[in-house]
Amino acid sequence: MSQINKIIAGRYQLTKLIGQGGMADVYEAEDLILKRTVAVKIMRSSLTGDPVYVTRFHREASAAAA
Repeated sequence: MSQINKIIAGRYQLTKLIGQGGMADVYEAEDLILKRTVAVKIMRSSLTGDPVYVTRFHREASAAAA
């Protein structure tokens, strides 16, 4: 199922897939509030039930934001 044009958190509209990895897909998106282009990383749904992967994903997101 295509995620393109889906709106995440009522704010980010996915515009195109720009990368894929073992844990997640990365999309270019438009921040509808700040009117700027951003990257949005979405964890694969098959991994969301595994607390080890969820912890890794959160740790990676925190490191990227720092």
